[in-house]
Amino acid sequence: MDADEEVYVMRGARRMDVERRFLVSFDFHRLHRGGRTAVYRVLYGRRVQVHGRTYRYPGLLHEGARRLGQSVFAMDEGQANRLVAMLRKHRVPHTEWKAFLPR
Repeated sequence: MDADEEVYVMRGARRMDVERRFLVSFDFHRLHRGGRTAVYRVLYGRRVQVHGRTYRYPGLLHEGARRLGQSVFAMDEGQANRLVAMLRKHRVPHTEWKAFLPR
């Protein structure tokens, strides 16, 4: 499916506008402290102060990803690849799905 292609889902007589997303789920509590910190930074971003200046590094949730529940996130393909790479690096068991979610 092309990224520009529109997909609609009919619910009764009403048309729902949906978007293609990737769901990623993992067990955050099984991570060691360093792994939790790394994954947390990828998801939520971080702020660093150096010599009185503040530098902000946005996380996936600031870039359009959505938190659906405990350790379950919906995001676009690029964001999902970034998160999955981090989870694999830290050997975290995870599950990925392709889904169509309401906008």
